[in-house]
Amino acid sequence: MDEAKKKPAFLSWCLLFIVLSVFVSPISAHAANGMVVDGTPGTTMGSNLGSSNLSTTITTTLSNDILIAYVGWESGGLSTANSQSSSVTSSTGAPSLTWTLRTRYQNGGDQTQEIWWAVAPTPGTYGVKINWSGQSIDDVSLILFAVNGANTISPWEGASATKLPLGTVSGNYSTAYANDFVLTFYANEKATQATGPLPSGVNTSIANVLNGGAIWWEYLFVAGAAVSSTITNQIWGWSGTTGQTGTYSAVIIDALRDANYVEVNSVTFSVNLAATYKSTAIIQATIPSSAGRVTFFAKGKPIPGCKSRKTSGSNSISCNWKPATHGQIPVYVSYISDGGQQFISAASNVNVSARQTTR
Repeated sequence: MDEAKKKPAFLSWCLLFIVLSVFVSPISAHAANGMVVDGTPGTTMGSNLGSSNLSTTITTTLSNDILIAYVGWESGGLSTANSQSSSVTSSTGAPSLTWTLRTRYQNGGDQTQEIWWAVAPTPGTYGVKINWSGQSIDDVSLILFAVNGANTISPWEGASATKLPLGTVSGNYSTAYANDFVLTFYANEKATQATGPLPSGVNTSIANVLNGGAIWWEYLFVAGAAVSSTITNQIWGWSGTTGQTGTYSAVIIDALRDANYVEVNSVTFSVNLAATYKSTAIIQATIPSSAGRVTFFAKGKPIPGCKSRKTSGSNSISCNWKPATHGQIPVYVSYISDGGQQFISAASNVNVSARQTTR
């Protein structure tokens, strides 16, 4: 074969290598943030409800949405207002969901805000009903909205939401994870409207609702933004308000994790840090749930016989590892729950020494 015919073949191999290099690159667990608001938020309001309920609905278009119900109300009695709370159920005729209280914020007077959430597994029309009992409820407003692309097993970042001091409409906020959907909730009972979410151009309006009359009202505003990097002491909230603030206004800041969220160190394991070449070392892993699969790694590769091990009725699982190389070998464990959430442990270096005896 002459040189003229060899060159195209050589170039073809180069192109094939480049293409293969692209497709076999490992995918980062911190994928691009794809969280979006799904559907049109449902809003409603009521006055002089007494011991009653209030409901609204939303129609979603995507699977595995996080539904968030944001409710704020005034109570008829100041003395017992701060002990008043609601319960949440699905609206009559809507698919039944499990609703969980994320946070409650009560001011020193007669105003309460609550944030509830549920997972909507399939597209459809869903409803939420806020129920009160044993207390006279005056003005109340309710927003129901959906966010798609969030982690459905452990959706919220942190153990609790951030509550800004009463009367403060903006403040420093930080996240620990790069791909969050940051939400800011604003409530005021004096018809005091927020003039724009911060950071401007990033945090955008999702929904608002205003209810009441005369001096006393119940105004709710929620805004959100998908971010692709961690936030450190950044100002979030609102650029200002019109009217009275003081203890009449309350702001909550919170964040949803994206679907690719990986919980580091939620899986732990134990292993003797001194091992012998080609001798069995037992790695014992502790996992947060018994329903899922565990893979043990050494030097970044699955350990033979210890890949995608199904857990069954136990939060502990072991791997018999026979090190095939000497030296410092990093070992770690990954776990994927049946719900799709991934956890990964920190790595430990095991010192693998040569055999002391010969056969």
